[in-house]
Amino acid sequence: MNLSIEYKKHGNAKAFIKLPFSKSIANRLLILKHLYAHNLEIKNLPDSNDSLILKNLLENIHSEMNAEDAGTAYRFLVAILAVTEGTFRLSGTERMHERPVKTLVDALKKLGASIEYENKNGFPPLIINGKKIEGGTVTLTNPESSQFISALMMVAPLFHSGIEIKIEGKHPSEPYSKITSELMNQLGFKVIHSGNKIVVDPYIPEKFPEYFSVEQDWSSAVYFYCLSALIPENIILTDLKKETLQGDGKYLNQLPSTETKEGLVIEKSSLNQTMFELDCSNIPDLALPIIVLNSILKIPSFFTGLESLKIKESNRTEAIATELQKLNIRFYEDGKGWRLDPINLKFKENIKFKTYNDHRIAMSLSMFAVLGKIIIEDASVVKKSFPQYWQQLENLNFAIEQQ
Repeated sequence: MNLSIEYKKHGNAKAFIKLPFSKSIANRLLILKHLYAHNLEIKNLPDSNDSLILKNLLENIHSEMNAEDAGTAYRFLVAILAVTEGTFRLSGTERMHERPVKTLVDALKKLGASIEYENKNGFPPLIINGKKIEGGTVTLTNPESSQFISALMMVAPLFHSGIEIKIEGKHPSEPYSKITSELMNQLGFKVIHSGNKIVVDPYIPEKFPEYFSVEQDWSSAVYFYCLSALIPENIILTDLKKETLQGDGKYLNQLPSTETKEGLVIEKSSLNQTMFELDCSNIPDLALPIIVLNSILKIPSFFTGLESLKIKESNRTEAIATELQKLNIRFYEDGKGWRLDPINLKFKENIKFKTYNDHRIAMSLSMFAVLGKIIIEDASVVKKSFPQYWQQLENLNFAIEQQ
């Protein structure tokens, strides 16, 4: 499905935006419910494709498991199946088979798991022989993803000795592993998360809460924070609360906003900057929309902490650089980071953007519609995290038509 998108200038009217619920929180709760808290009711379960895939797989554990393009589901399932009796083949899409899992597999094998690679060393598909695991201490050196850490944490209460995770070098997307530790502690597990050391006791609570409500997704809110700097509408994010477990929310809460009965009102702020620098190590999901925002505003920028973007649903740094070239914008690796040079931006009507089967590429590039009509190819990829994204854009006076 290709969509044409064009912003129709309207005025200073209020625009109410309904965000999806957090798949980061929901996916962790689905794992913890499956392993320990079978009667836990998860309220506000998102309809994002990632969460639906994980939920369906957990409800139908069998010898052939296909996580499709759901990276979180795949990585979490590696650990789940390692402690589940039986033999399993865990596969995914072609892109999933290009995304590394060696750090997680090595850690689990050191702790006693039985896992083999079907084809290429370090990459899916995997053959997993589930068994009881002793546990103990494991060191992760520059792990590519925080999901490896979270996967180990969530199965650790089943280990005879629990787990002590030591992280050497970079701790990628640390706020996401903190979501895991905070959720587990709220449910009654015993987790200590101190810097680059995480300890999970072999303790399973005797009683769990009856229900847990999933927050709205702050990683989806960023698109509207960025758009608020580009259009006159006053954007209100309905039901969104400032108090949050999510690292993206804690970052965005530094920007001006007001919590009201109607929702979170994004306040307009000046962005008259001649140079912008940002370390995205802890907020990788915010990087792409900020790159597009600064491109539209012609703000030269330097970004660090983008390493994990290369192993997402697409190679995001490469993909966004390719699409920005269509507008005469340079985005290139420079030393230890990435430099954005948007000064010579040239916009053309009906420019076509590829989405690389990546939801965040699609949503980020859609912001260029404030400059004129654009075409987003394969726009349905947003179903991965924000199925109603295009309908919400229409609430902001964007005209959207299927091609």
